[in-house]
Amino acid sequence: MQTRRQFVLRGAGAAATVLVPTSLATTLAAAKPLKGGKFPDGVVAGDPTPKGISLWTRFDPHGGGGSGSIELEVAKDKSFRHVVARKDIKTGSASNYAVKARVENLKAHEEYYYRFSSKSADSAVGRFRTALPADSNAPVKFAFFSCQDYTHGYYNALDVMADEDYDFVVCLGDYIYAEAYHSVKDGTGVRDDRIGRDNPTNPDIVREAVTLADYRDKYILYRSDPLLRAVHSKFPMVMLWDDHEVQDNYAGKPADGGLPPGKHFSLKRKAAARRAFFESMPAFPGGTKLYRSLQFGRNVELFIMDQRSYRDNQPCDDAVVAPCADYDQPRDFLETVRVPRDEDESQLREAAAQSREHAEDDAFFWGVRATGQPDQWRAGGVSPMFPLTNRGLTPPARQVGCEGVRLRLVRRGRAVVLDRAGRDELRRGHAELLQALCVLLLLHREARDVPEQQPPRGAGH
Repeated sequence: MQTRRQFVLRGAGAAATVLVPTSLATTLAAAKPLKGGKFPDGVVAGDPTPKGISLWTRFDPHGGGGSGSIELEVAKDKSFRHVVARKDIKTGSASNYAVKARVENLKAHEEYYYRFSSKSADSAVGRFRTALPADSNAPVKFAFFSCQDYTHGYYNALDVMADEDYDFVVCLGDYIYAEAYHSVKDGTGVRDDRIGRDNPTNPDIVREAVTLADYRDKYILYRSDPLLRAVHSKFPMVMLWDDHEVQDNYAGKPADGGLPPGKHFSLKRKAAARRAFFESMPAFPGGTKLYRSLQFGRNVELFIMDQRSYRDNQPCDDAVVAPCADYDQPRDFLETVRVPRDEDESQLREAAAQSREHAEDDAFFWGVRATGQPDQWRAGGVSPMFPLTNRGLTPPARQVGCEGVRLRLVRRGRAVVLDRAGRDELRRGHAELLQALCVLLLLHREARDVPEQQPPRGAGH
């Protein structure tokens, strides 16, 4: 685990702790405030807890260069008359001028405002609400989005979302698309993504990101959309990835990503994509681990799971062919353990402990499930794998070879067990409970129409 250094603001009646990565803190004394520039990507808050929040922005030196510091302020009011945290944070070209910090010792379920500034420019003002305290029975309201291909349509749903009031918003993955599938010229796209390079051996795409610079530019392009920036400035985010943050349909475990040679997958490319993701998100202090859990009062505990990093190749190389020899063979998907077929909790924990690989991931998932509140909703934040039907969740027919991977939700002592291969029946549960899985709580929308494929208000495209 990365270490971090604490800096404490002591003011009149207010004290908050600002955590920054040690690599930045050790040289902070020599960092001079950056001048000029701008903050074109807006601001993002993430992973709210009852006492803490992660905050992010990116500074564009606008022709300048070198490293320096950006000031962060957190206040109780939008006019910043009651500042509870203020700290200079170093940044530079090595991190694409990303600026991030973790603020602790805040009050539970309180609203705060934050902004970043150089010596002569301010970012947009962001807002966040800390999570409910652990003993609260208050309702929790959140929304989700995913699969936001920049070229395929405008973000009208985010326009609606920004008008609401949520405790947090979840991105279920595919925040960016490494590949551009559509263009204005061919009539399938509403706006262009010109980042990356052509790939003649992949005729389904227009262009694709390959290098670290490409992936960084993807996040900059997507955040040029004012509606996405508006959602980020108003609600704290819970971020996870699926495949398009790296490459379409890749599997994290095999060296070739489980993709044909013409897709040009490489470990270097995957590393560049993951680095750009962590640089561009409020995840703190950053690194390689995505899975975690967040609790919101007594009513919601949110699991954020990583469905890409540890998965084996898809059966039959995911080809549309007759069943091959390994069609229904066990394979790793979410974790490497083979979960027992019964409901015995001790066996579940023992199986996780005996895992040869990724034991930390296994123990994380089952340990959180075992220690939570007995009457609490367990919502698993995973990339979209299960389509909703009027009877709950239906596993896709092609999702085979994962017999050992089952997701368990518990509410008031009732367990719901879902085998991804669809070979177990759902038992002792309710359809409405299943709809909490994958954070499939439908986005609340007002009874009004949102025109499809129309430029949203404020869009400059």
